[in-house]
Amino acid sequence: MHPQVREAQPGSCPICGMDLVKTSSRPAVKMTPAEMAAMPAGNPAANDLILTAQQLELGNIRVQTIGNGTDSSPAASPAEAPAPQAVLTGTVTADAQRTQSISSRVAGRVEQLYVRQTGQLLRRGAPLFSVYSEQLETLQREYLLALAQDLQVAEPTYRHFAEATAQKLRLLG
Repeated sequence: MHPQVREAQPGSCPICGMDLVKTSSRPAVKMTPAEMAAMPAGNPAANDLILTAQQLELGNIRVQTIGNGTDSSPAASPAEAPAPQAVLTGTVTADAQRTQSISSRVAGRVEQLYVRQTGQLLRRGAPLFSVYSEQLETLQREYLLALAQDLQVAEPTYRHFAEATAQKLRLLG
């Protein structure tokens, strides 16, 4: 097709000889990615491309919902069967409602990363990384020492000391 060829009546393209197809005179409206993301699913926007079943078949176009995992449901027809390999064009953005930035409550460094790829699937409660903190290690030793002293000497002073160090650890998370 040659979009620069426009005629007032039906006919053929002078360049390639294809039949001319009537188009809408409505101008295209540009939307930002944020505006597109705000569109409710299932409601076509004024500038959405909507194709009939015949157009989908003629264009050899397959529509498939993208998600995690595999689709075990049988396809309704061969036209709806997932392609073994698909070339997709699109923009993927992180959902701001489900993204968090977390800062550490102690000075330290990340010793080991357990997640190495963006998009890697995780189980709930799985560790993301391990941290080394001299401050936290010192406080842990202090707590263990206080517990040992409390067990050896039955005085309320040592019990209060153990409770105070336990409270410090709780405050650090």
